[in-house]
Amino acid sequence: MGVLLNEDELPTPQMLAAYRTFEYVAYVVSLIILVITVATILSSSQAVGQYRWYLLHGLAWLFVFDTFGTLIGAVTLFPVPCYYGINAAASIVGTKQIVYFFIGVGSIIGKVSALVWQFEFRYYQAQPSTSRYRHICGLYSEKTWVVFRVCLLSSFIAVVIAPLAISFPDQEKQRQFLISLDPVIAKIIAQHPGMMCFSTGTNSNSVIIIPFILALLLPWVGGYATYLIYAAIRKQQLTTKTRRLQMMLFWSLFAQLAALFLLVLVPATVYLGGPLFGFRNLPRISIFCFYPILLHTATDCALILYFITPYRRKLMNKFRALGNYAHLVESSSIQNVKVSPSRNGSFAIPRE
Repeated sequence: MGVLLNEDELPTPQMLAAYRTFEYVAYVVSLIILVITVATILSSSQAVGQYRWYLLHGLAWLFVFDTFGTLIGAVTLFPVPCYYGINAAASIVGTKQIVYFFIGVGSIIGKVSALVWQFEFRYYQAQPSTSRYRHICGLYSEKTWVVFRVCLLSSFIAVVIAPLAISFPDQEKQRQFLISLDPVIAKIIAQHPGMMCFSTGTNSNSVIIIPFILALLLPWVGGYATYLIYAAIRKQQLTTKTRRLQMMLFWSLFAQLAALFLLVLVPATVYLGGPLFGFRNLPRISIFCFYPILLHTATDCALILYFITPYRRKLMNKFRALGNYAHLVESSSIQNVKVSPSRNGSFAIPRE
């Protein structure tokens, strides 16, 4: 029985083993699907024009997030603002550990912001050439807009990271404080000396309140943006081919938003809301929250490949070609088995 945590709130060795296995398997599967998706997008450069760069930008952030998340294998000790890792990167300590933490947090913001840029581009494409929005965007060069997006992304990251950086504690002092306060925490630190704290004291609410609010707001903002894009497409007088292209990319983006909501934002809301609402067993709950998040990259890639017709056709053609090649190799092997040399050195097919 501890002051801040009870031992029965901590994940069991069996839970940790299953968590570690799932993380690595999910990462390998996601990486394979990610490589296939990137290769398909790059080899179909004319399919969706500039939009492919927005897709690749999002996939790059997914890769960074998955890599950092999987290699640490975090177990969060809410309501205590600390976590420890169970995977390969758990051995990183000191300044490298702090840098690792902030890159991981930044990749989450990059992951969400990449989808925001996709929405912005689709909204821009859905506007008529005479619209005020297109006129404003046309006043500046493409390079200026890239700089603007980088600055805006930096602002998003700063909004989330600033509270963390301000309250970021001296790790050694924080560990000693927790050891003196709670025997359960002392036992965890003895088993996991690389345990890291991202806030001083024993309360994490001040650090997680802003990310929690953002997680609540994003579905509403995304839903409204989706409505604006759909309404703009319906309002325009487009050719059949252009309308079909616009709607194809719209449904692809809608599916990506739905996946983000179900696999990331819902578990993130539970994960961040737990300490705010005084839930217990949060170290165990945090593990279960990470399970769907780890499936997001593979799901996002699959949705891109399915909903964007040129990518789906190209992939199906590749699989069909591989199937034909495998069938050809199999047929050749069967013929080689059935054909045997006769006594006079010629080849004959033996009687059944």
